[in-house]
Amino acid sequence: MKKITLKGFLLVIALLPMGLTLTATDRKVAMGGSDSGDCTTSACRTVHYAVSKAVPGDTVRVAAGTYTFGSQLNLLAGIHLVGADSAQTIFKFPDSMYYDPANYPDSPYEFGKTLIWLEDGANATTQVLKNFQIDGVRQTDGTKQGWGGIYVNNRSKVDIHHLKIRNTYFMGIWLWRINNSSLHDSKFENCAWASPGFQSGAIQVSNLTNTDFYNLTILEGMNKNPYGYGMKAAIPHPSITPQNELTNVKLYNSKFTCNPQGVYNDGAVPPNIAVEWQLAILSNCEIYGNTFNNNVSLVNNVSPNEGSIISVWIHDNDFIQPPLTAGQSYYALELVQNHVEIDHNYFNGGQYGIYFSNKDGIPAKGWKIHHNIFYHLDAPVDVECHLLRAEFSLDSVDFYNNTSSVARNSDFHCFYFYSKDSRSIVISNIKIKNNIFFDSDATGPSHLLLKWGVDQEGNRVILESIEAMNNMLYNVTEQPTYGNVTGDPKFIAMGEVPDPYLRLQDGSPCRDTGVDEGFPYTGSAPDIGAYEWNGAAATTQVIDFSTQASGQGPMNNSLYTDVAGVAVTFSQQIEHTDMGGQDHSSGSDNRMGFFPTVNPASVTFSGPVQVPSLWINTLTYGSCCPTITGKRNGSQVWSIDIPIDINNFGQWIQVVKGAGIENQIDQIIFTGLDVGMMNYGLDDITIVNTAGGSPGGRIATSGPVAKMAEMREGNESLSQPSEGRGAYST
Repeated sequence: MKKITLKGFLLVIALLPMGLTLTATDRKVAMGGSDSGDCTTSACRTVHYAVSKAVPGDTVRVAAGTYTFGSQLNLLAGIHLVGADSAQTIFKFPDSMYYDPANYPDSPYEFGKTLIWLEDGANATTQVLKNFQIDGVRQTDGTKQGWGGIYVNNRSKVDIHHLKIRNTYFMGIWLWRINNSSLHDSKFENCAWASPGFQSGAIQVSNLTNTDFYNLTILEGMNKNPYGYGMKAAIPHPSITPQNELTNVKLYNSKFTCNPQGVYNDGAVPPNIAVEWQLAILSNCEIYGNTFNNNVSLVNNVSPNEGSIISVWIHDNDFIQPPLTAGQSYYALELVQNHVEIDHNYFNGGQYGIYFSNKDGIPAKGWKIHHNIFYHLDAPVDVECHLLRAEFSLDSVDFYNNTSSVARNSDFHCFYFYSKDSRSIVISNIKIKNNIFFDSDATGPSHLLLKWGVDQEGNRVILESIEAMNNMLYNVTEQPTYGNVTGDPKFIAMGEVPDPYLRLQDGSPCRDTGVDEGFPYTGSAPDIGAYEWNGAAATTQVIDFSTQASGQGPMNNSLYTDVAGVAVTFSQQIEHTDMGGQDHSSGSDNRMGFFPTVNPASVTFSGPVQVPSLWINTLTYGSCCPTITGKRNGSQVWSIDIPIDINNFGQWIQVVKGAGIENQIDQIIFTGLDVGMMNYGLDDITIVNTAGGSPGGRIATSGPVAKMAEMREGNESLSQPSEGRGAYST
């Protein structure tokens, strides 16, 4: 027989027709299958059997159903595991893989009880795990029992997505020594554990390179005990990798919601941790587009990055303070790293915005903090509250174009430097420029821009080369005096926080008065504060009723008078309002008013108007987003569009017309109505003419309106019915 050499084999492969390739095989698993054959033509019954028949390149496809494993599943490199959907294909733990209470809290690692195990072996192409759920709950009592979901070690090119992992006792997934991989579009629910001395994360990470985490939802400790962190950097075997290093790791577009109450010991009521990359050297990492409802801790107290490469870039995140119990602390970002850039983030609440803790006396340097919003940082009265707090030596910090707005009736220091132990600390090369430091509580104490502390033993804080200039201070005092500007920055102060609420008005003294530090700007010079003015404030304003009790009470109408050509939006639910005609700003009749002295381009209600009757010279009622368009003067037309939600329709509408032409309603358009509206009280719609004569307009309809009870069909305009009822046209 003639032998085929390797050279000949390669030639045969090269001569295969274009488009003809060697294909991988699908191995099928279904609840009604049988563990026989090779699982290709007929489905097998268990995932383990199908995996045992698979070779690299094959895909094990698991149909909808609940599969209780008999043991740990060892998934070799190159074999893909795909379910029908994370809500339909569910993997459960056997009793033998439940956690052992005898191991806690001293020896919590039980790797043999991880449901799916991937270790060693090189992937020639990307290995995929997707579309299934792992549930560690015990059905008899609903408690967390299964130890861990997935463990991946020493493997590259792994893509894990569209999973749901829930109710694992110690961790949902642990990724260790992997590269060029990703975890995304997945949900983790109640997957971690904690004791006063040690805590795990729903996602555990160790020694990663070129790995992305994105579109994740983490719900930790919301309705199950015990609970731990959202994500944690931790090393499973220090003898193999004594130092945790995260290189080119990205975490983005994810949401972390953790139980606010921490478990660990810190001498107080501790916060919980959303993300803790502790004891890890970070290199060229990026965290962006996320929402964190609890602390993010990036503490490298082993060996800080001494090179020039950025450790981590943190940008465009929302740090939101969770509901706290009495005495509990929260700080948005705990940071002990070198060479960090922090920009365009929103910090809402917290005792500290950025906290440089004293971790084993490790100094930090090279921070660039710019274009962030720090809003309503706060803590209980007599508890220290700071925008940036440093407890050890800090060098080379650029703090540019940030906006801090607080309303704290107790001491607040924007920058606070303090030595907690017997060592002196050096704060050097700090540049603070183009920032707004605003305290809206003018009745409280004036807050300090800078303060440094000396503890009871007399340890010193040494300041070297502090430059604070071109900042706008409002109810904030300099210590010492650096020559900054004091005054009202003139925020829009309407609408959603932070944007557009903390954007600048057209006439703000912060416009074009900053110094150029290399960031883009649109005017003759940079603006002071986080938001560069772009003209939006002159065309859109938002009126926010969130400060009104139950949507009622007097409002400061002077804020809303300069609205010429402006599209005005009322952003909150309104229970009772009065627009035009009479000024109710005193609040004596418990109404609110909007009384522009010039004509807005339009008025829009983005929130529902909820009141049995609504008196508005220019209309409106509805449970969903009524919109007024047009101008309020002389011969101009008001066209009022009222979308109606028939499931939430109120009792009646009263449109009150004024005597002057400027208050007439020229057209009322109801949308979203149908014949069924007869059963929702449409016969109680009332047009009241307070000026005498005919209402001077018509009711038109948009949509499949057939009739209204007690209204005559076919009339093109309104007459004045004896009982105040009118006709409509279709």
